[in-house]
Parts: sequence; structure tokens; C-alpha cells
Amino acid sequence: EERALRNNTSTKYFECLKVFLSWARKLGHNSSSDFEDFKIRREKKDVLFLRRNELDAIINVDLSKKPSLDRVRDLFVFQSFTGQRFSDTINLKYTDLEADEDGTLYWKLYQIKGNKPQSVTVPILPRAESILEKYDYTQERPFVFKRISNVKMNLYLKVVGELAGLTQTKTLVSYSGKKRLETVEPLYKLLTSHMARRNFVSLSIENGLSPEVITKITGHTDIRTMRKYLEIHQDTLKSQLFKAWS
Repeated sequence: EERALRNNTSTKYFECLKVFLSWARKLGHNSSSDFEDFKIRREKKDVLFLRRNELDAIINVDLSKKPSLDRVRDLFVFQSFTGQRFSDTINLKYTDLEADEDGTLYWKLYQIKGNKPQSVTVPILPRAESILEKYDYTQERPFVFKRISNVKMNLYLKVVGELAGLTQTKTLVSYSGKKRLETVEPLYKLLTSHMARRNFVSLSIENGLSPEVITKITGHTDIRTMRKYLEIHQDTLKSQLFKAWS
């Protein structure tokens, strides 16, 4: 209450504390396991993702005279069509790409989050492939995308979103204790590189891809983990409901 923390922020602190206490117990500094009985629940947050027309607005905005913003846009769009994290995408090398006998391009990667790397194979959609074709390979520059920090990427991405006209407001609701907190922001101010991963998950579901297939591409360990990235737009809910009952 003193710090006016949101509930999910407090939950994150408790989760870290439980990990620390568990580690301390293994080292013999703490013999009690009572802390394990303390239940922590995250509140479901609104999942922000771009509708296809909003993503198209970013794809189609003219950034020919703004090369830095153009590169950021390409990185974000490539993430949105492959479902991968910023950390993996920025480290994509041309040697990670290979084609099968039908000419379909694949990205073979080992996701680097956590301490248990896992192999993921990502088929490259035509929209993502067109971005790869835009950048030429040289031995001096083995990475597809020019190096940029995630912080700067997120700053530039908001500029791209504003130029693309994503000015419609979004209301985000959270709680601090039982106190309801509302934040109203234009959509472009909410753009981050991680939203691209949510774009892929939510738009893939809307396009009929099964959750099992999506987790194979995104590298989520199970469907429950992936669900925090998932949201279904009300237009999709309406169309599927009326189609089912017509």
C-alpha cells in the first residue's frame, strides 16, 4: 500500500522470494518449508496485440527516408510473422537459415532464454522472407538485423507506430489491492518488441492454427504457458459465435 504496487508486481516479488528461500533451504541456511504453502496467483492481464489491419498499417507506412526506423519496423514485423523473442531474432544469422527440397525456408535456432536451450524450427512465411531478401549477406555482417538494444528498439517502435497512425486509445485495467487502476494510452505508446510475439500467437489462433502447432513454433513448453500471450479480439468472437449458431 505504501508503494502503491500493482498486484502482479507484488506477486512477482513473492515468486522471486520463494525461489530464494528454496535455494537457501538447499544450502542448509533455512530448515523450514512453510513458505511453500504460501499460494501466489497472478491476475489475468489484458493481452495487447495488433489486429491484422493495425499490423498492415505498420508494414505499409513509408519509412524510406528514415532508415533507422525502417530497420526497427522490419525487425518487429519479422518477429510478428515468426513468433520469436527479440533476443533470438536480433541474433539471427544467415547460416541459421536453410531451405528444404520444395524451396521453403526454415529458421533453425536454439532459444537462449533460461538455462535449458531448446531447438526450434520455424517455417518462414512469405512476408518474413521478403524482409530477409531486403538485407544482403556478407561475411563481415553475419547477422540479418543490425545490432540494436531492446530499449532503443522499443523507443523507435513507438515513433513507427505514431507515423503509422496507431493513435486509437487503449484502456488498461489493473489492481493495487482492491483498488482499480486505469491507464489510458494511445496504441502506439504501448508498442514493444514483445508485442510481436503476442501478435503471432493471437493472429495464428484467429487464422485457425491449433495451439499445439503454435507452441512448436514459439517454443513454449506447454499450452498453458502460451495462454498469457493469447487474446481473441471481440470481432473474432462475434463472427465465430454467429457462424456457429447460424
